[in-house]
Amino acid sequence: MTTYVVKIEGRNNIPVPEDVAKDEQKLRRALSTVVNGIADAKIEYHDEKDGVVEIEVIKRAGAKGLDASQARVLADLMKRPEKRNSAVLCFLNLSGLDKNKLDPARMFEFGEQIDQAIEAGEQQGKDISRTSAMLMDAPSATSSFVVLGI
Repeated sequence: MTTYVVKIEGRNNIPVPEDVAKDEQKLRRALSTVVNGIADAKIEYHDEKDGVVEIEVIKRAGAKGLDASQARVLADLMKRPEKRNSAVLCFLNLSGLDKNKLDPARMFEFGEQIDQAIEAGEQQGKDISRTSAMLMDAPSATSSFVVLGI
C-alpha cells in the first residue's frame, strides 16, 4: 500500500489520501488552508520509495514592485483627500451631535449632507471595486529582494 506525504519547503510530513494526492487541483484546494500562496506554488511528485511518495510543495516568491497599471491605481488612491468613506465620515460627524437640540432647518441641512455622503460613499465603493479589479488583473512583477534565514 502506497502512502502519500506532502512536504512543504522540505518540512512537515502531511499524509494525504491517494485520490487527493493524485489530483493536483484537489491537492491545492486541500492545502489552501495550510499553505499561503498555494495557487502559485510549484508541486513536485517524487518517485515512490519504501511505499511512500513524497509530494514537495515549493512556494514561489510573491510579486513586488509596481508596473504602469499598478502605479495608476496607487496614484488614484493617493489623490483621495478624505482617506475615509464619505458615508462613514458623515456618520461620525452626526453621531456626536445632540439630536434633541437640532432645529428643523438644521435637520434639512443634514439631510442634504447625508444624501451627498451616500452618493460619495457609493462612488467610492465603485472606485474600490474598479481598483481591486485592476489589481487582480495586473501582471506579476518579479523582485530581486532576497529573504535570508528562512
